[in-house]
Amino acid sequence: MTFSEIRLLISRTAIYASSLILIGCITTQPTQYYMLTSLDDARESAPSMPGSSGARIGLGPLNFPEYLDRPAIVLRSPGAEIIINDYHRWAESLDKNFLRVLSDNLQMLLGNTSVVMFPWHNSKDIDYQVIIQVARFDADLSNKIQLFAHWTIQRKSDGKILHTQKSTITQEADSNDFNTIVKTQSKVIGTLSHEIATGLQKIIQ
Repeated sequence: MTFSEIRLLISRTAIYASSLILIGCITTQPTQYYMLTSLDDARESAPSMPGSSGARIGLGPLNFPEYLDRPAIVLRSPGAEIIINDYHRWAESLDKNFLRVLSDNLQMLLGNTSVVMFPWHNSKDIDYQVIIQVARFDADLSNKIQLFAHWTIQRKSDGKILHTQKSTITQEADSNDFNTIVKTQSKVIGTLSHEIATGLQKIIQ
């Protein structure tokens, strides 16, 4: 191989490598992270809680389906397909974020009532326990968010089940961008918070 041929080969290799780098820069999508947030207007819309002062609520455990146990945000397509969005992720474990937002909402909605997240150190510090089983919490390609949850209120002193309810909550996001979808999911948790607060109100008052 002549010197000219070697130079030509090196030149072509450099151009090819540069092209790969350029393509990588063009096609690499930055990962974005999201978090659920608590109600903004919870205090203004709080239900009346006569006689609730001093009640201690234990929130949890919260059980999530395995398909949501991942950092990537999950969408549903028509049929049985699940879409995993690797470039749009939760900033922390979804179940922990969900439970904390629910706890913050209930704390605001119930006023002086104390809300403690599971696990707690001493069950004697708890008057009532709210156990939640989430079956679905996602958005579909039409921007519709759905939450299916079954929750129970139990008296800690004797383990008696005082209230049980299935919540099916649906709300449509204004657009299909992930920021709007996550904000709408936060609103859906807000609706669940109101339902649980109402159930507690009937028991505590």
